[in-house]
Order: sequence, then structure tokens, then C-alpha cells
Amino acid sequence: AILFPVVVTAYLTWWFLEFFDNFFSPLYTYLFGFHVFGLGFLTSMLFIFATGVFTSSWMGATLFKLSDYIIRKVPLVKHIYSAAKQVSAAVSPDNEATHSFRECVLIRHPRHGEYAFGFITGQTKMTTPEGELELFSVYVPTNHVYVGDIFLLAAPDIIRHNLSVREGIEFQAAMHAHVTKLGLGAHQLVCYNFVVLQQYLFLAPTRPAEVVVSCIDSEPDDLEMTETKQHGTFAVKSGLAQMLKGGVIMDVVTAEEARIAEEAGAVAVMALERVPADIRKDGGVARMSDPDMIRSIKAAVTIPVMAKARIGHFVEAQILEALGVDYIDESEVLTPADDIHHISKHNFKVPFVCGCRDLGEALRRIAEGAAMIRTKGAIRQLATLDEDELYVYAKEIRAPVELVRQTKALGRLPVVNFAAGGVATPADAALMMQLGMDGVFVGSGIFKSGDPAKRARAIVQAVTHYSDAKILAEVSGGLGDAMVGIDVRENGFTSYAARS
Repeated sequence: AILFPVVVTAYLTWWFLEFFDNFFSPLYTYLFGFHVFGLGFLTSMLFIFATGVFTSSWMGATLFKLSDYIIRKVPLVKHIYSAAKQVSAAVSPDNEATHSFRECVLIRHPRHGEYAFGFITGQTKMTTPEGELELFSVYVPTNHVYVGDIFLLAAPDIIRHNLSVREGIEFQAAMHAHVTKLGLGAHQLVCYNFVVLQQYLFLAPTRPAEVVVSCIDSEPDDLEMTETKQHGTFAVKSGLAQMLKGGVIMDVVTAEEARIAEEAGAVAVMALERVPADIRKDGGVARMSDPDMIRSIKAAVTIPVMAKARIGHFVEAQILEALGVDYIDESEVLTPADDIHHISKHNFKVPFVCGCRDLGEALRRIAEGAAMIRTKGAIRQLATLDEDELYVYAKEIRAPVELVRQTKALGRLPVVNFAAGGVATPADAALMMQLGMDGVFVGSGIFKSGDPAKRARAIVQAVTHYSDAKILAEVSGGLGDAMVGIDVRENGFTSYAARS
């Protein structure tokens, strides 16, 4: 570890000197009959310097343009010359990357939960039946910076961060060597404490809570990589939740169900020992799942694993964090340990998911530190409120006015918002997405349907292609019996079948 960088530096320096020295050394040996090491190198440097000075003059620039024009007309040679010139421009300190690469961004690629660095290179407009759609051209390097793929993406599908184009190029080019130095099987990144991404380009995927390589929030010139375990800042935790956007999370009670969910394309699974509704139906208390069962599910899949803790039971949450779950669900479907107080989620490093019935509940949970919300609540009513009315409204819903103001400005919750409850078909999932949800939770009842694996795949496809009715129609067919829904024979069920 100590000698390796010294040896590599010495070897590369020697190779560089010897490479350029060999250009002019044979000339000196022929003229004077002896060889002086380094004299050819100095001559090479003087030649390069003189060439640069000459081409910067009017005469030199004219000759250079003329020679450039002639070479571009020569068959076969012109292709080699053009490619070499592009590579030269890319590695030059004064290259045109700041013009061709407009912005360094992230995109979700190649699947949910996996992210890639990219550079915006341009934008265009596409005419659709709904009107014009603005698309950005994003270049994603696959071999350092010089080879990659081009994607056309809408603005909502692009994640922006604080890295400049130059920092993005340096980060992309240096990442492989840095990860090799760490000797990690996989890792995540936190850029300026803004977003967590999974650098899949060189490494296999892993769970986001296992290892985090943080970019220190500092001036760009002081940017440095630190090898550290995850710190529980809200930015990191909400960034982890952002990784799940556009995906499906499935409740599972066995390792086999977890594997089915992962193979179907779920972005995460919720580990349950038993369905909480079944436990309460039998007169029992729904508590945290057995740690051994959670471990078995973690060992069975590579996607994130969530687990539920009772409302207010911070010790259950401590145990789940110690087990290494990726998200903790302070769940209303379990038997509450405290009817009034919720867990202070800021005290934990792992992100929390919380359910809510309305906007007030959602904002109170966010104020407590929830990085993700599971809700059916309405937010649009905020758009009609004046600034003065926000204070009264915040008091009515018992939520911090800062969060109410932020929600009004965003037109949505300031954290990831998934729909839950009653999602049984691809149409249900697509409906939630079209209503503005970031994703859906699917209950364990899916594994009581006629074909759980096929239905799970269909719901994942419906969430991905929620606005394409043809795909929705295709994936909705041949799924067998649906999962168990509400029993209309239960007391208190209101039927609207006879309404006029």
C-alpha cells in the first residue's frame, strides 16, 4: 500500500521520458556518434513548444487550416484523423466539454434503484398527441468518458445535483480506480449531501444502507472523497428514498416471496412475519417481525429490505436498525405502542417510512424525520391559499408552517410519496401513478392471487408504463383470480350499487 503508488509513479515517469527521448535520440546518435539520455526529451519538448507558438501566429494558423483541410479529403486517413482529433479535444485542458456537455446530471438507468452519471448535450422537442414534449439529450459514459450511450429524457426523469461538468468528468474518470482501492463489492455515492445513487457502471448492486461513499459538502476545489459509513442526515435519508421513485414495493412473508418480488422488478420488499390484518383478526398483537425471518429475507434478495416497527416503539426501531434493514416503516397497521407519540426519526441513521391519512399527518411525520410517506391525502387544496391563509391552515392541520409553505410551492409533498392500500391490479397501480404518486406499495395479498409472479410483473410494468393504455391492456390479461379485497359482507360496508 505504501510502495505501490511510488513504484507506479516512477514507472510512468520513466516511460514518459523514454518515450519522448526516443524521438530525437537516434538523430543525435547519427550526427555526433554518442547518446545522452534526456537530450532527445528536451528537444521533443522544445519542438512541441515551437509548434504551438508557430500555429498561434497568422501564418501558422493558415498552414494548419490548410493541412487540416487536405487531410480531411484523403480517403481512410480522414476517419482516423477525425477520431484522433476528437480524442485530443476531449483530453485537452481547454477542450469544448463545457460547450458540448452543458450539465452533469443523474438518470435512473438501467432499472429502478440503479443510477448513472450523465451529461446533458442538447435538447429538442417532440410532437405528441398531447402536445409538444421537451426532451433532453443525455450522454451516459460506459467506458470512462469517451464511449457511452445517448438517452432522450423528459425533464422530470433527470436528477440534477451540484457537481459541475468538469467535476463530473473527473469523478467519472477516477471512480473505477478509487473503488478498486477501497476493495468494495459495490457502493453508493452521496454528492454534496444531495442525492444517493448507485454506481452500477463498474460494480454489482447492493443495498443502499450498507456502504456510502460521501462527497464532502465543500467548495469544488476542496472536494475530496472520504471512506465512511453512512451518516444519518436528512439529505442522505431522503436521497435513499428518492432511489425508489417510479417503482413498486411489495409486502412479503417468506424468502421465496421476496425472490418472486425481486424477479418481477420490485424496487424493495417489506418483510412481514405475518399479515398484520390476520394477526388482529385472530385477536393478537401485531408487532415487529422476528429478526431471523428478516435476516432470511435480506439474504435472499439484493434489493432494499424494509421492516415494520410499531408506532412509538423506538426500541423496535433500534433493533431493526441493528439488523441492517434499509428502511424502517413506523406502521399504523401494527398495534400502536403509543397512541400519542411517534418515534423521533432524526435520531436514526436509517430512513423511515410513515403512513398518513391526510396532509397534516404527512407533514407532522416529515417534521419528525420521515424520509418517505405512504398516503392517499390531497395536496392540491394548498394551491388556492394565500400566504396569509397558510398560517391559519398550518395551525388547523397542526403542521409546521415552513413545511406547509414548501409543499404549496412544490405542489406536492417535499419527500417521496407512495400510494398504499387496495392496489390489486395493473389498472389500480397505473391510476395511482396518473394521480401523481411516486410509486405504489402492494400488499402481501398479491401472493394469494391466482398467479402471483405474473401479477407482480404486470403491476411493475403498469407503474413503469402508467400512461400507455395499450401496454396496460396487454399486461392486464390472463392474470387469474385477483388478490383478496374488501369483504362486502362485513358490517359497516357501504354499498353504492343502488344509488340513483
